[in-house]
Amino acid sequence: WLRGISAAGDKAPHLTGIITNFMKFYTSSHSVYLGDAYADISKRIEIHQPNVVLFGTTVPESLYQGLTADSVADGFLSRVLIWEGPNTRPRKRKPKVMAPPAELVELVRMWCNWTPGTGNLAGQHPRPMVIPSTREAGLILDEFDEKCDKAQDQEERQLATLWSRGAEKARKLALLHTCSRMLPGEAAQIDAEAAHWAIELAGYLTQRLIYLAYQWVADGAFDGRRKRVLRAIQASGQHGLTGSELCRKTQSLSPRERAEVLEALLQSGEIRSALNESSKPGRKTLKYFCHENTAKTINSKIQ
Repeated sequence: WLRGISAAGDKAPHLTGIITNFMKFYTSSHSVYLGDAYADISKRIEIHQPNVVLFGTTVPESLYQGLTADSVADGFLSRVLIWEGPNTRPRKRKPKVMAPPAELVELVRMWCNWTPGTGNLAGQHPRPMVIPSTREAGLILDEFDEKCDKAQDQEERQLATLWSRGAEKARKLALLHTCSRMLPGEAAQIDAEAAHWAIELAGYLTQRLIYLAYQWVADGAFDGRRKRVLRAIQASGQHGLTGSELCRKTQSLSPRERAEVLEALLQSGEIRSALNESSKPGRKTLKYFCHENTAKTINSKIQ
């Protein structure tokens, strides 16, 4: 879906408008969303306190290939939480036929039936329950807000926007953490435990997102090829890659495209080449390695 939108460009503006609306909804939960105006008033859509949550699953590369420079610059990615599963194949399990636990069913029913506010229109115009923070939790979240501002100032310009929503994500996660431990309508406060959990999670996910963007987000076709070759060389570690090994890992590139990318990477200092002893005595093989400074830069995106 993300790849389809990014590939549509100006050919399908209604698809790119989906991203714009998602970004608008992100900070509109306290207001009223008005749809397009029609002569027939009954067709006009009004959504009071919209709260959109988009949950999608896919394999890693399908997601990474859908990340674009525009999605970083316009702030869409800064509103996204990407959760990565383990890079292992799960074992097959035999499902058991069983009824869901009664306690879980009752808890879900309580949340579904609970409507904040009073009156017969509470379902259409709810009055959200306010859950305050303790003084300690507030200080923890405020301190994380300052750290996000500093990180944004220190990050590369094109990736700095990914820190812009870090503190807001932490506050939402802290709220969810608190709600998960309470019953509907029960008085509660965001405490230090919820705040610490939220800032650690929001900080890690943001750093990981910056790493993924650094590795995959490309500014044009050539930059996409460049990053693909760089990922292959980086994955080889200290072993490096020979020309034939690199060719097998990037078979979709033509020899000319691969040569142009290698020349650009060597000139920029992101990779280096060296002659190493081959398996045959007296012969040396040209190998490509990720430059130490490049490896440190990439690693710094993860830490």
